[in-house]
Amino acid sequence: MKRTIITLAILLLCRLALAQGISVETAKFRVGDNPAWASPSFNDTSWDVLRLDTDWNAQGIDNDNAYGWYRLHVVIPSSLKGRDSDKILLALGTIDDADETFLNGVLVGKTDGYDSPRRYIVDRKLVRWDKENVIAVRVYNGDPPGGFYGKPAWITLVSGPYILTPPAPATPRYNGPAVFGVRPGSPVIFRLAFSGEKPMRYAVEGLPDGVVLDSEKGVLSGSVKEEGDYPLVLKARNAKGSASASFTLKVGSRIALTPPMGWNSWNCWGTSVSQKKVMESAMALVSSGLADYGYSYVNVDDAWEAAERNPDGTIGTNENFPDMKGLGDWLHGNGLKFGIYSSPGDRTCGGYLGSLGHEKEDAEVWNSWGVDYLKYDWCGYSKVYGASSDHSVAALLRPYIKMQQYLREQPRDIFYSLCQYGMGNVWEWGAFVDANSWRTTVDITDTWESVRSIGFEQQDGLHPYSGPGHWNDPDMLVVGKVGWSDNLRDSRLTPDEQYSHISLWALLAANMLIGCDLSRIDDFTLNLLCNNEVNAINQDVLGRQAHKDIEEDGIEIWSRELSDGGIAIGIFNLNEAPVPVYLGGAIGKIDLEADSVRDLWRQKDIPTDATYTVPSHGVLLVKMKTSK
Repeated sequence: MKRTIITLAILLLCRLALAQGISVETAKFRVGDNPAWASPSFNDTSWDVLRLDTDWNAQGIDNDNAYGWYRLHVVIPSSLKGRDSDKILLALGTIDDADETFLNGVLVGKTDGYDSPRRYIVDRKLVRWDKENVIAVRVYNGDPPGGFYGKPAWITLVSGPYILTPPAPATPRYNGPAVFGVRPGSPVIFRLAFSGEKPMRYAVEGLPDGVVLDSEKGVLSGSVKEEGDYPLVLKARNAKGSASASFTLKVGSRIALTPPMGWNSWNCWGTSVSQKKVMESAMALVSSGLADYGYSYVNVDDAWEAAERNPDGTIGTNENFPDMKGLGDWLHGNGLKFGIYSSPGDRTCGGYLGSLGHEKEDAEVWNSWGVDYLKYDWCGYSKVYGASSDHSVAALLRPYIKMQQYLREQPRDIFYSLCQYGMGNVWEWGAFVDANSWRTTVDITDTWESVRSIGFEQQDGLHPYSGPGHWNDPDMLVVGKVGWSDNLRDSRLTPDEQYSHISLWALLAANMLIGCDLSRIDDFTLNLLCNNEVNAINQDVLGRQAHKDIEEDGIEIWSRELSDGGIAIGIFNLNEAPVPVYLGGAIGKIDLEADSVRDLWRQKDIPTDATYTVPSHGVLLVKMKTSK
């Protein structure tokens, strides 16, 4: 399919239209601070009137290092009620600096200490339908300017969780990658990712010498000495039927031929992680069926380290991790891979022991535990870098080259993940230090502002640097129950934002590392993570990262070429209101070469001569296919 034809067609896809919602352009305002001003019954008729798209300094208010209150009066019609599971979104624009927001006297959200768009999702029960509602916002401002600015407030309906992924069949179905890379002599650890009714029996045709199959668990293990491509046929059978899939075991110099899929402890547990919690999530990876969709890494992030090193310089674990080798053995026995965390500095981000000066000892200890993945986080090394007069790119490479040497000396493959937040355009040199992925941004959080900045803005233009063996990493997934501590909560992303998040990460060929508590995963989150057609885009063996084709009127269109000649296209709506997308006419041009257009989330072919509504911050993810 010709790139030029696709680009020309995409130019005609989007048509903006008015959508249901309420714009609020002005509010009553007063300098000062009084808790009574949150009450909907308070009389503010004597207050000033300020525009919400312009800061208060520009409107003649001198109020630095002090509080000011806005009161937005708005009638919310019952036509916005939606379903019982739906919520109301208060998109308040950007506020400088901190705010507390009340709807009809009830605190519904607050943000401390930084400029950002305020987006609060509130229960429909707080709304006075077809009557006046008061949104009272207490704002603290430090240095000027202060208050609201950017654009008017917008009030609209947001959908509750809704499941698009069709149920998987009871018969076996293969959902994993079509290729797996391993170095000669390194352990093969691979779980056959078949969904379907259990129990299930597995078989493999064409296994090379040195590799064996556990036919009950569907786990390949062993090693292969000779380089080469080994074509296999993976098979599974249960009481409902059977299935098979073509697969290639590539034994050579490259690993990570598709982006890693799995789980990391940080976004849920932070430094409160323990071996018990990791085991619970690892077992849930299997019992929930996530492992049947290719999620295989179980990565322990920071806070596993002992307070001091052993007398011989080796590193040990703290009391929360009594048996790292036992954990690794259990994971490997179930076809899962074991990840660990450290820093090239003397301390990690959480203040635990880093690897500085002990790189060799640490790599050897990790090998003895069976570690398959290292997240190597810059943090503590910033002191070394800052104390030096050499701030060249070579200085950024230095600590990662050192660990690279010792990782490659180990008799096992260890996925090498650089976490240094994109400094020095790491995507330009990460592959030269043997890295398999590199973080391109700061840490992600479960807010639309974070996902939008990291995903849509900061990944634009990075596609030339990604491919099999080395991947751009926009950070972990923020769906499900997260919290970075023992206080977990549901992701603050709306359901539509979560569909966009997973869709974009799939298009970007990003690391798909789940960050939630898997022991409490819900059906909606499983629907996001267990769509085999969406995951197939991420795991496509061609390894082409998506690029942005169009950015216009709040619509962004990203696309990537696929190994079967198709093209995956994401049409993202970054507006606060839904947008209708017309696929007629323009797609007619693609019909000269495209045989089908498939909605990947709904897993069905769709008509081209039709209009589809893309929700606010939502996505239409399609695949176009040709037989030519």
